[in-house]
Amino acid sequence: MSISMTPNQTLENLYEEAIIQDQPYVLLLIDLLVQEKKVLKMTDHIEALTYYTQEKWRDYVNQHLIEYKKKRGELF
Repeated sequence: MSISMTPNQTLENLYEEAIIQDQPYVLLLIDLLVQEKKVLKMTDHIEALTYYTQEKWRDYVNQHLIEYKKKRGELF
């Protein structure tokens, strides 16, 4: 099951839907960008994630997600 995106959806809406649909990667990415890096806000439109999910940034973002996951004490 995939997460549906509507035209006016915020990161908060996406986060809530990711919880319901058990999408841990989406939750972790939003947590990293909102709570840890503070580059986005929960009230931002979901299109704000587009920059961070570009193919050219994949390895860089994934490394930060791994480090953030370790910092939170989560196992892989």
